[in-house]
Amino acid sequence: MKRTSLFLLLLLALCSALRAQVLNDSTVQVVAYWDKDEAFEFEYTDKRYKVVKGDTIWGKTVVERFELAVVDSTENSYTVKYTTLDRSSDSDDLFSQEVEKEINELTKDIPVYLLTDQNGSFVDFANWDELQETLTKMIDLVKVELIPQLEKIYPDSLKHQVEPALENMLSQFKSKEVLLGSMKYIWQLFFYHGAKLEVGELYQSEEKAKSPYDGSPIDFKQGFELIGINDDRSVAYFEYEGVYDSDQLVQGFINMQNKMLPSTMDISQKPEIPFMYTHDYMASSIDVNWGWTVYSYYKVVAEVGETENVREWTVELQ
Repeated sequence: MKRTSLFLLLLLALCSALRAQVLNDSTVQVVAYWDKDEAFEFEYTDKRYKVVKGDTIWGKTVVERFELAVVDSTENSYTVKYTTLDRSSDSDDLFSQEVEKEINELTKDIPVYLLTDQNGSFVDFANWDELQETLTKMIDLVKVELIPQLEKIYPDSLKHQVEPALENMLSQFKSKEVLLGSMKYIWQLFFYHGAKLEVGELYQSEEKAKSPYDGSPIDFKQGFELIGINDDRSVAYFEYEGVYDSDQLVQGFINMQNKMLPSTMDISQKPEIPFMYTHDYMASSIDVNWGWTVYSYYKVVAEVGETENVREWTVELQ
């Protein structure tokens, strides 16, 4: 199996702006060729659970229908509008359930515009300033609405934790990077655009990512490859894997816990901090004649000692 640097892969992508297509029996170029005003619906299903010593404990399921519509097209970019059509969730965490219900109600009409380059590769939010201003107002409304409700639910001994816990959950809306992370099921649909790939060639890179615990920079290794082409359906199949540095995961966990503890305590002095390992896997199918992802599966496994925290989701074109 060949190995090529991700930098070389991206360089090759920049040198070509052809329509997405099968170039020969073993090479695919993923480039969008979208028309303004075309729109497609997707279904997103997200399941989160734990595996403890072989036993599975279900935690949460989210099902969403959303639309992606091309609202603008230029020589160098596309603007795609993301709209939630319907969303439901089932969680064993009453706190999360109430917060998400309120957030969904307040954010359902907030427009989200995604900017891609001419190849269809995600670049940024097209309306980030407007989006951030709207979301900041939404956070204040959620606090006003939910804090009194949640304090009624929890016993007096836990009431003091309600506001900090709510603030932590809402923090994703204050940072573009964290918000992008929470919308991974969207940007994964644009992940391979702009690349020319050969079957069986593994493309790898090492970079810095944000720790899932304290947001600090952490080493992250990733690799992906084109694993096959279905000529009859004009569909190409891709796989992706990513791994975080385990020692830096532990340090991020320590930093997060220390922020939550009294200043006189230090969790790093405790011997029971478990081994941590986080692994990402993605499998995607892309129609290479028009550049839309038709199906994508993503799984994240975070091992903490003897417990596996699993999140897996699918996004499927309807």
